[in-house]
Order: sequence, then C-alpha cells, then structure tokens
Amino acid sequence: MVWAAFVAGEIGGPSMTEQPEILEEAIELAMLLQEAPDDPELIAAVRDFRQRGAAHEAAWTRVSGTAGAATRVMDEQERAAATTAHDLSRRNFVIGGLVALGGGTIAAAGLPGLFSRAGADHVTARGELREIRLDDGSLAVLGPDSAVAVDFAENRRAVRLLAGLGYFQVAAGRGAFELQAGDLRLTTADAAFDVATEPGRIEVAVQRGELEARAAADRLTLAADDWARYRGADGWVRGSRPFAETVSWRDRHLMAEDEMLSALVERIGRWLPQPVVVLDPVAAGTHVSGIFDLSDPARALEAAVRPTGAKLRRIGELMTVVSPI
Repeated sequence: MVWAAFVAGEIGGPSMTEQPEILEEAIELAMLLQEAPDDPELIAAVRDFRQRGAAHEAAWTRVSGTAGAATRVMDEQERAAATTAHDLSRRNFVIGGLVALGGGTIAAAGLPGLFSRAGADHVTARGELREIRLDDGSLAVLGPDSAVAVDFAENRRAVRLLAGLGYFQVAAGRGAFELQAGDLRLTTADAAFDVATEPGRIEVAVQRGELEARAAADRLTLAADDWARYRGADGWVRGSRPFAETVSWRDRHLMAEDEMLSALVERIGRWLPQPVVVLDPVAAGTHVSGIFDLSDPARALEAAVRPTGAKLRRIGELMTVVSPI
C-alpha cells in the first residue's frame, strides 16, 4: 500500500510533534490489518508496535477503533435482511436512475456547487489543494472542490468559506478575523485552525490560539488542540486531541467514524475528477468506518463501497455510479 507522507504541524513551520512517523506507522498497520485481519505476521507486528512505548500505544488507540471497523459495516443478519427485503427495489431504483442519467441528472449533480461558488474570490478544482496568501498576511489553504469569498476593509477582516475545506493561519496584530461557514461564525485574533463543511455538519479543529465559535444562540470558546462538530438542530459535539495527531485532509487522509456511505462518498468525491452518484438506496444508508488514503481517491472510493456489497460503474468520463448491479 502506498501512503502519502503524514506531515504534522503548521504549513511552512516547525513540526508540532517530534515523532509524526509514529502516527503514520499506526495508520499503515491498521489499514493493512483491515485487508488481512487473520495474518499472523501482521498481528505480531501490531503487538510489537504497541509495546514500543506510551506514544505508540496512544497512536494505535487513536486509529484502530475506526480502521478496524471498516469491513464490519453491518452484521450478517442485518445485511441479509436488508438484501432480501430490498433487492428488487434496489434494482428497479437503479435502472430508473440510470435511465435518468440521459436527462437532467448529470446537469443537476453540479448545480449545488455552482450556486455555492457564486461570488467566490478563490475556487479549487476537484483534487486540487491551493495555498493563498491573503492581503493581511494570513495564510489560507483550500481543499479540493472548495471556494472562499474575501471581504477585507480598513477595520474588517471577513472570509466566507462557501464550500469545502479550508485551513487558516491568521496574521496577528490586525484586529478581529471572522470566518463564516454556513450558519457558523468563527472569530479570532491570531489562531491557526481547520474548517471542513461536510454533508450535514461543519467541523473545526484549532492548532494554536483561541477561537470563538457561534451558531444561532450557541457560543463556544476553543483553544489549541480543541475540536468541535456542529450539526445544525442537533447542536455541538466537542472534544480535545493533539492537532498534530489529527487525520487531516491536508495530508490526504480521511477518517470516517460510523458515517453513512452517501456522505462518505461525497467527501471522497472531492478528490476525484468526475462526480460520484449513489443510486443504491440501501448502500447509501449503510454506515461505514475507516481511514482512507486520498492520494489514491479511486482506491479509497472502492474501499468505502466494497463492504456494502454495492458496485462501482463508470459512465464514460462523465461520472461514477454506485449501484447494486
């Protein structure tokens, strides 16, 4: 398995940990163990890794809970019942959906992205990462299929993340810096932080400094190594973990914890050149866990879909379809 280098710490700055290779090795072991869970040599390698010290055990604990569950998407009884009850409806649904591809489905798949990017100052393509130096000296890194609008004035620093993923190192000494992502407003004077707008949620992780997060009447103060996830009407979930140990899209890794396949496909799809459409209603609602290497997004998509029993069908150069047939 080929892995992209896992780089901790600030972009262009010093590492936040002296041994980032420990987390990288834990991730690689976990992924190898997913593919061959009964391999005695791998089992022994994991045992030896964990016994090297507290840092190794902590890294394994961090990744193994999700990576180990990647192929246990549904228990056998649930999968058998779902397949029996829905097989015919799945096939009929997909056949109808494939027919629709000849009409407006292809065009409709791109419309939300087009509307969300209206008025953007910076836009990235699928699979593209881009560093942007803002007028105040702040650094922004845009993830793939992302867009931001910048509104700077004499006493105002405001940025809107219109779609996708962004990492920001805010230049100090210039007053308040405000970032808006959906219903969420983040305010800081000098923080470095990561924001991801994902299906049904917005996630924030703070690398350094202090960040105020506001949504409706709710307000949180986040410090270095804090993270928070906002789910609209369901409110906030928050916690703390070393930022350097975060599985990050900037390092072309993606972590999914009990996530619906439809949402996971959308996240992976940012890294692929063609849109991905899920036309299997049973697979779409299946929950998947795992760590995925986005340096090979086609393989990551296959790994996410395979445990659900669905198939990947490529429609020329237009799109990839997730279907049961």
